[in-house]
Amino acid sequence: MIQITQSLGNPNRYVFYFDTENMRISDVYYNPILTEDTNILYVDDERRLIYQDIFDTSEMYREFIRDFSLTAVDSNAVYQADIVNNTLHIKYFEGPDLAEREEEIPL
Repeated sequence: MIQITQSLGNPNRYVFYFDTENMRISDVYYNPILTEDTNILYVDDERRLIYQDIFDTSEMYREFIRDFSLTAVDSNAVYQADIVNNTLHIKYFEGPDLAEREEEIPL
């Protein structure tokens, strides 16, 4: 898989992927937070945290609604994310006071 990134100035970027084995091109993602295998984690335009298959949402699609803090770039509200043992670990800012939260979400 090849990642193609178009920078819009730090930290803004558009990213899409090309699957060289199956000859597929993904949708374009704005500021993805994490990619793992063929899955991606990002904050969408409605400030929902989305974890999905990069190429096919019928394979994997989960959305998580939290009270993410308003930041200049929505994805910056989630400042750390990783996946261990099929569990998403996230750290994020919540609410208007930017309270720090940490959460583990089974996938």
